[in-house]
Amino acid sequence: MVICIGGESSRVGVHMSLSGLSLTNQRLFFVRLQIQQFEALTAGESEPARQAQYESVVFHLLQAYCAFLRELADMQNLPVNANALVENAEGLISNAPAEVVSPELQELAMLEMDPGSWLANLRQVFRRFGAPVDTVGLPGVVQHSEISVTMVTPEDNRLSELTMWHEALSEIIRRLRAVSQEW
Repeated sequence: MVICIGGESSRVGVHMSLSGLSLTNQRLFFVRLQIQQFEALTAGESEPARQAQYESVVFHLLQAYCAFLRELADMQNLPVNANALVENAEGLISNAPAEVVSPELQELAMLEMDPGSWLANLRQVFRRFGAPVDTVGLPGVVQHSEISVTMVTPEDNRLSELTMWHEALSEIIRRLRAVSQEW
């Protein structure tokens, strides 16, 4: 399950009303800031600090995606409760009359279901954050106590992964907004 914050009641600390477009743009801005902070962490930073920052970026990426889904739902007048969580395109499609399902939502739903897509990968990484991990026998995991510590190898590709996800999400939002505006 992916938790997406949306609706009026969840905008803690935000004193202005954000439209779907504004909220999506705000979330993308937060992603960019979080990536910069992740990049600024030096190799000397503790792995828990780097992991926390990584998870923060992934969280904001998913928030941007969910805000965009809400934006599409609003543009297409899909029946969505103002305080309901919009977690995936498939959920929007299943609750919409067949004649109003847009190609944009269908494309996003296909990306969500394609196990090789960047979007499915992003959502899978987020789901793993809360899942218990069996680390027994994994290389790089030291088990001297109840706490498992993962040794990070020089091939740590989290920054490139985060950057790719941000670019892919930003690009699909730009492209689908342009297509939606043609109508």
